[in-house]
Amino acid sequence: MGNIEKQLELIAADIIMVSIDDMPGLAALHDKFLEITKLIGDKSDKVFQAAEKCSELIEEIILNEVSDKEKAFTVISNSVSIMQSIIRDKRKPSEVKFPMELGLGNSETEKMESPKNSPPAQSKEDGQSRLGDNKPQNTNQTAEVSSKSEIPEESLVVNLDDADTSLLADFITEAREHCSTAEQMLMDIESGEDPEAAINSIFRSFHTIKGASGFLDLKPVLVVAHESETLLDMARKGTIKIENKRADIIFDSIDIIRKLLDNVEESMADNGSFDAREIIGDILERLRAAISGEELSTEIDPPPPKRLGEMLVESGDLSKDDVDDLLEKQKKSNNKGKLGEILVEEKKVPAKKIAKALRRQKAVKEMVKIDTGRLDKLLDTIGELVIAESMVGQNEQILALGSTNIARNISHLNKITRELQEMGMAMRLVPVRSTFQKLARAVRDLTKKSGKKIELVLNGEDTDVDRGIVEHIGDPLMHMVRNSADHGIEDPDERIKMGKPPVGKITISAYHKGGNIYFDIEDDGRGLDKERILAKARENGLIDPNKELTDNEIYKLILLPGFSTAKKITDISGRGVGMDVVQRNIEAMRGSLEIESKQGEGTKISMRLPLTLAIIDGMLVSVCDEEFIIPTLSVVESLRMTPDMVHSVNKKADIINLRGELLQLFHIDTLFNLSRTGNNDIQKTVVVVEDSQRKIGLVVDRLLGQRQTVIKSLGPMFSNLKWVSGGAILSNGNVGLIIDVGGIVDLAIRGGFSPDYPELKGTSNQFAV
Repeated sequence: MGNIEKQLELIAADIIMVSIDDMPGLAALHDKFLEITKLIGDKSDKVFQAAEKCSELIEEIILNEVSDKEKAFTVISNSVSIMQSIIRDKRKPSEVKFPMELGLGNSETEKMESPKNSPPAQSKEDGQSRLGDNKPQNTNQTAEVSSKSEIPEESLVVNLDDADTSLLADFITEAREHCSTAEQMLMDIESGEDPEAAINSIFRSFHTIKGASGFLDLKPVLVVAHESETLLDMARKGTIKIENKRADIIFDSIDIIRKLLDNVEESMADNGSFDAREIIGDILERLRAAISGEELSTEIDPPPPKRLGEMLVESGDLSKDDVDDLLEKQKKSNNKGKLGEILVEEKKVPAKKIAKALRRQKAVKEMVKIDTGRLDKLLDTIGELVIAESMVGQNEQILALGSTNIARNISHLNKITRELQEMGMAMRLVPVRSTFQKLARAVRDLTKKSGKKIELVLNGEDTDVDRGIVEHIGDPLMHMVRNSADHGIEDPDERIKMGKPPVGKITISAYHKGGNIYFDIEDDGRGLDKERILAKARENGLIDPNKELTDNEIYKLILLPGFSTAKKITDISGRGVGMDVVQRNIEAMRGSLEIESKQGEGTKISMRLPLTLAIIDGMLVSVCDEEFIIPTLSVVESLRMTPDMVHSVNKKADIINLRGELLQLFHIDTLFNLSRTGNNDIQKTVVVVEDSQRKIGLVVDRLLGQRQTVIKSLGPMFSNLKWVSGGAILSNGNVGLIIDVGGIVDLAIRGGFSPDYPELKGTSNQFAV
């Protein structure tokens, strides 16, 4: 049941984020409900039935088959809450009451409460949508819903005058990928692979194409995908098998969708239109015949490739024989010139007409998608190359040769590897626009739920961020935006009384600064109540009652697990769950979080993150002949340590006075239980580091310089090491540990003052380098 509960939690979170016009989001929700049915497997199970009905209802929303989408979404949301009460709270199905619109029939409780002669709730299978469908009721489910008469002829003429070419281009790329996936799965079925898994995959591909084409108003694509999906759904339910002629029909459906995509591409070039009636007529007839139990043998030729020569032949500017002759000449003469250039040189076609054909050919930007695993492998290999280059360039035997020629070649190699590294890093960068768009949809839904008026301002949507950061930053941003909307922004009446405009404002910004990427979430709401936070923390025993805290330390208390000052729990926030997860997510990305607030005026939360998660700029230091890396982002300054600088506080801590600021010292050799050999009287260095606006000093033997290194995981065996965030292979081939500055600062905040660091007792061996 754990997986089902987790899946329901994901759905509950997505329902807040997804709006009714977010087709990709709705499609993802649909798939998650289907995943629940797979996890349960028992069709008689109430949660299975509810999840299946919710997926059908989402499908109706996507296909515009419900007149009141908001009501439909509310039904889905309420149903999820009821499913959670069954799975999580162990309530019996007979104790709960699903929305009547879901069409599940009456539970035992409902039967007792309902009038004896009341008609049963009408379901989708009765031929009519549950929520305001305006279609006439039919009893012949499949044939009537799919009948040609329901498709207006004019809707099959696609007009792209006002189309969003960017969205269309993305759709074409994605749809072609889904066509390829479906085609491969069909071939797997014929080669004896698991038909059930393959059919589910094909079904999902057609379903995704259908949803996206409906959103873009590409009715011909939608209709073909819908009919194909209906046939595949019959196979999923075991009614038919996809083999022989039925498999041929699905293959031909894929080809027709590809042909429609080609026509969309061509029409985009000149904002034109095309008539799809002749293209899809035969395949629709065959699909409907297969659905109704008949078999037709009409074959559809695959769409021809659209190359420059063929485009010119189609336009009448060139004959096919001319193209064949020119290609043959090109082959015999080993002429590597482009066909367009040869045509101009041979004076076969005017340059203007070739340019026009090329513009049509390039109207849709082709995108090449690379598997993320391959991209990561490439970047790892580049990292290894950088390490190898560094080892060669700093090899003492090579340097001893004193050859200017070798030095020049090594310098050139260094330049190339750095350029390759920068290029690899750039490949990981993606804009944060898609993440911000999800936040915009979430705020829209939150305003409806809370009844507040909120204006969302987005800055820096085109800021490029490491792909790994984009994948992990969405949840922290979403949680903080929800907190701002629920706890920060006041009700309109309250804002007016305080002299504020009735509409609250949440501003989200992304920008680069000082080699970092920053995300700011700022609202003009009520701000954080310091006294209330402090009182709650003391009440819960989270802090020493006698300890005085700075404003920043008080605000950081909201990051503790389970901490909440909310007077009431809402379905948006208030349970004290989330901000500690936000903190952990930010720290996992080697970032930090700062909070500024002024009561009655608002709150600003800033997240500072590195530009990339694959490489770290660090200060290389030596301690007891071992080398460590301190992240440059945390380094404030460094200074030589002299005996008169160091003061002892009750023999529990070493501190120094740095321009009037007292800094606690941490000795790296003691932290990591290192044994010192040789001269113990070396003059040490203090590296001043900062995290969460708290500074400390790290005592090292000497500084070796700044290095840019590729971060390596230490593996599961060392995953619990304190004060270490990873490792890096150094130029001498040794492994250098990357110091977790935040962890050491946290030790200082929690009072780890003893020079012997009692937290190490019993665990000293695992810290030995």
